[in-house]
Amino acid sequence: MQTGRNDSFTSPWKSYFTFPRSDRGYLPLYPLKQARRFKVKTLLFFLVPLSLLLLYLRTYVFSPGSLCDPHVYSAGEWVFSPLPDTAQDVFSISGFEGCASSREVEWHLRVEGGQLGEYRRNASRWVWQPPKNKCRGMKPFAKEDLLKELVERGGWLFIGDSVSGEHFFSLSCTLYPHVIATPNYNNGTTYDRGYPQNLYLNPNSSLLPSLNLPVGFDIAKTPLATWRRVDLLFSRDDLIGLHKTLPPFDPTNATPSSGIFGTQRSWDLSPSEYLPIFMAPLPEAHYRILIVSTAGHWSETTFGFRNGLPEIFAFFNEATRAWVKLIASALKSDTEGRRVLVRSYTLGHENCQNINMPYTEIHPYQQKWYNWNWLDRFNDAFEMVIKNFAHPQIRFLSIDRPAQLRPDAHTTSDCLHITVGTGVIEGWTSYIMHYLSNF
Repeated sequence: MQTGRNDSFTSPWKSYFTFPRSDRGYLPLYPLKQARRFKVKTLLFFLVPLSLLLLYLRTYVFSPGSLCDPHVYSAGEWVFSPLPDTAQDVFSISGFEGCASSREVEWHLRVEGGQLGEYRRNASRWVWQPPKNKCRGMKPFAKEDLLKELVERGGWLFIGDSVSGEHFFSLSCTLYPHVIATPNYNNGTTYDRGYPQNLYLNPNSSLLPSLNLPVGFDIAKTPLATWRRVDLLFSRDDLIGLHKTLPPFDPTNATPSSGIFGTQRSWDLSPSEYLPIFMAPLPEAHYRILIVSTAGHWSETTFGFRNGLPEIFAFFNEATRAWVKLIASALKSDTEGRRVLVRSYTLGHENCQNINMPYTEIHPYQQKWYNWNWLDRFNDAFEMVIKNFAHPQIRFLSIDRPAQLRPDAHTTSDCLHITVGTGVIEGWTSYIMHYLSNF
């Protein structure tokens, strides 16, 4: 008897739904109802948990927010975290065992004269918390993981001004006592600000047995991290040469190429000098990450453009485009998986010395301070240049917002530089580690 229904199917569950036909050629009604009921229950048993699992994965694992991209990370807040009773010196309140670098230690840590005041203690009582449920993939930071990254996968080369120098100093504290720093600023020798500073693996580190040193790695010669002071991405000669190729910003008030610089000194190095350092092989170098930050010295004192900051900003756009092209060209010969990360420049604060806790939102400037009210535009412009170029090894990290919310975390000398050990700069290191593992 033909039922008009196709009872054959190839499901692996076929045996559970197969019933013998009667001599009259039809399925008994009761077993058919049982089969349908069993089929629905079985499908629900598998589909409901599977749907819930897929929803969880989509929301927390595979969504962009769960990977914690730079903009998501920066949308968090500073949360109060009491210091342990045992934290009595500047190193312990900062989460350090010490610092390897000997350069301007008291200034970096804000303990001039060795005095640890309540203002400084309070600055270390805050931790950055990314948005809840949006950065679940970000693991707690561990110095052991960072040391392993720098030794086995490759070191970090910092190119930037004194704020990048602070990042280098912070790294020397974060990794202490497993690294040693050069040069030694305690031996009475005077070093220019542009002199290279390096971190090397400490041969007495307790972690040394757990590390797999790459072939050719020399503990005495191969840096784990280096900072070269470069305020303007290029040398001055490079920038003058670039300016000569551009049409005038304002034909009625054109700045001659010979007059683009102002009175303030800057420390500069050409990419033709620092890119070979970045690309050098073992044992002289083993860098995998180039970390760059600039904007602070693109000011009306460093430059002498006749049309002020608007012309400086326009020239910055041209300079960053030229720089990205140079970097991309250099990376064509890369076979080691090197990457270039541009960190957004941190902004200064007004009246910072009279504020003793973080902001919950960014405060607009009430008056003009240097080029600070333009720094957001500089950051946005550099990010757009990198985004439009779309090179897979060059990325922009817009992670300046945590610093913008910390007017209480500056050094005593000014309201731009950040005190090391307040969690701001250490957050840069922690996030870069996360980024390298997930993006």
